Amino acid sequence: MKKELYEFLKVLHLEFEEKRQELLRNRILIQSTINESQGKCLRKPSETFEIRNDSEWKIRGIPKILQDRSVDIVCLDVTNLKTMIECVESGSNGVQVDFDDGYSPSWSNNLKSQKNIETIVNDDRLNRSDKALLLVRPRSMNLDELNYLIDGVPISGTIFDLGVFLFNNGKKLLERGRGPFLYIPKIENYHEAKWWDSLLKRCEQLLTLPSFTIKAIVLIENILASFEMEEIIYHLRDHCIALNTGRWDYIFSYIKKFSQLPNYNIPSKSMLSFNQEFLVSYYNLLSNISHKRGCLATGGMAPHFPSTIVDSATLSDKELLSIFNGKRDEAKMGFDGALIAHRSAVLTCRNAFKEIIGNDNTNHLSSNRLFKFSPIQCESYFSNLIKTCQGLTFENRSNRYQIASVSIQEVNSYLSVLYIYIGNWIFNEKGATSINGVIEDLATSEINRVLLWKWLKFGVAIKEDNNKLLTISKILNLLNSIEKSLKQQEQTFKFTNNQHETIKRLVIQFLTSNQLIDFMPTLLYPYLINLNKDLILKSNL
Repeated sequence: MKKELYEFLKVLHLEFEEKRQELLRNRILIQSTINESQGKCLRKPSETFEIRNDSEWKIRGIPKILQDRSVDIVCLDVTNLKTMIECVESGSNGVQVDFDDGYSPSWSNNLKSQKNIETIVNDDRLNRSDKALLLVRPRSMNLDELNYLIDGVPISGTIFDLGVFLFNNGKKLLERGRGPFLYIPKIENYHEAKWWDSLLKRCEQLLTLPSFTIKAIVLIENILASFEMEEIIYHLRDHCIALNTGRWDYIFSYIKKFSQLPNYNIPSKSMLSFNQEFLVSYYNLLSNISHKRGCLATGGMAPHFPSTIVDSATLSDKELLSIFNGKRDEAKMGFDGALIAHRSAVLTCRNAFKEIIGNDNTNHLSSNRLFKFSPIQCESYFSNLIKTCQGLTFENRSNRYQIASVSIQEVNSYLSVLYIYIGNWIFNEKGATSINGVIEDLATSEINRVLLWKWLKFGVAIKEDNNKLLTISKILNLLNSIEKSLKQQEQTFKFTNNQHETIKRLVIQFLTSNQLIDFMPTLLYPYLINLNKDLILKSNL
């Protein structure tokens, strides 16, 4: 790393760290208010009434190269240059270069990933018009980079990932007319959007990039953000070109924000689909508000991934049909595109959107096929964002609230994924793992964790046990069975005896804490630090 890069990161850190810490403290205060009000405090901000009711403003515009977002592929191993090149050559419109949910932020991973981006950006062959664009998704603003200190203080993971990417590649991408482009993750409110806007403008200024060069797709993956989508677009209107749904992250936030409320019990994952009013409302509002303000709206990731890890592996016809039907449904709701996990699904995803939008149009905006809800319908959708879940069929006699009934196989499945994911994250430094033909990343694993935590705290009936409640003793027995099973198939997921013990202790800590632990990397990240030879690196790398 050059001295100039260090100085660039230092300026960003000194100017933006204090405000970042203030915003993170504000998250804690908001959570306290949610707990005290039983969730009734969640509503559109009164102080931003004028922004919402001014029909004239729209985003600055969408560059032509970004107007077709029918299919982006998520690169699930940005540390692997071969994998990244395969994504660029997949036929997709873009590649989400994920430093967030699909990433384990070890120092070696950081260095390899940034080098891979630079290699691709400087390869003429990989920047032809038929190659996918790179859209970098830095870590969310709550994460630190403990390997890189500024005046003894860890730099923000956001600023590190974003800063290194822009410093090394911003001008070259601009020269090629292919960026720099981003995915912005995990914004929770419009105050955080203002922080991001200031950060992007300052980066442009320091790197002498023309104003409004950096364009971004903003992920609305938090229930708090769903009440402030117009405000978030407004404050990022110079950079934002689309809003994106993060279905599993969104459900994770729904469970997390209502974690202390027993009336917000949750059924199994199979029940968390469009039969739930809070999800339908979220999707409809996002597509409607995006188009109202000139943005595109993109759907979530299809997580299907071949079980066989070979270069020629493809998804089955059944899996492709499932993706097609799901993405076509999103297109009918007004979405302009979506994400996939495997390159064999590129054409399927694109065709699903083209069937609804039409081959002559790149998106719903260009086709003028827009969905406009009445004010009454919109208010109904906003009210439904905090609706409790359907599918709760039993009453917990100890607290008189409805709970779900699930099979022990479901509990074991969620626990197995959580177990394997934690092990791979800290011991193999992998942030995304294919398990049983589905990509499991941080978002999907977090869902498993908070579901199990919620079930242990407020009750879930186990079908095979005469609908008795799930207990920690059952969890312990299942953990031991999972360990034994993994040891018998070591070629797939191999951990040492000590590593198995560490994983089990972490799982128990996550599931038995009195207060829900906010984010798994809070506990997992220190294990990555201990695994590195050089614990703290400052400037000379």
